[in-house]
Parts: sequence; C-alpha cells; structure tokens
Amino acid sequence: MSKFSGYARDIFLAYFIGAGIFADIFFMALRIPVAFKIILSEETFNAAYIPIFSKISEGSNSEKKYLFCHQLIIRTLLILTPIVVIIEIFIPNIVTLFSKNSQDPEMLTLFIKA
Repeated sequence: MSKFSGYARDIFLAYFIGAGIFADIFFMALRIPVAFKIILSEETFNAAYIPIFSKISEGSNSEKKYLFCHQLIIRTLLILTPIVVIIEIFIPNIVTLFSKNSQDPEMLTLFIKA
C-alpha cells in the first residue's frame, strides 16, 4: 500500500508541479524535516520511552506517569527550541549542505526565501 501511495503521490506532484525548479525546491524542502525526523524520533525515541514508561506503569501510580511525561515534554522543548532557532539563523548554510547536488543560485534563493 505504501509503494502504491508513493507512486500516486509522484504522479500527482509531476502533474501539478512539473519537473522544473519548483519540484526541485519541494523535494529539497522535504529532505530537511525527514533528516531530523530520522535522527530524533524514528526508532530511538520509542526504544528509550516505552521501557521506562512500562516500568513506571507497573506501580500504577498516575502521578508518576504524569510527572514523567510532563518532564519529557518540557525537556524536549528546552532542547529543540534552541536547535530550531540556530537552524533559522543559519538556514542558508544548512540549505547549501542539504542541496549539494544543486548549484543553481536562483533555486537556492527561492528555497531560502520560501
């Protein structure tokens, strides 16, 4: 099902966006969040969160579960907020890093301003 939906997405994008500069910008824009998703959330978060939460749940103390989840959210925000600010400041450099294949200055300018 995933392969079929990916194929349908590609047909849809090719029909509406085409194979020009805007398609390149779109696919470059998808690389950055996907890279951070893989680094921060995919398997690593679940592998760390579920065993700890299971141990806390054994005692069936809802206060401990709430405190754990609350601390996790606060600490995640405290870590990710400065990362996002730094990325926003250095976005031209990061775009250049993620778009090694493209040296078109017009496309990079459009991508950074979009």
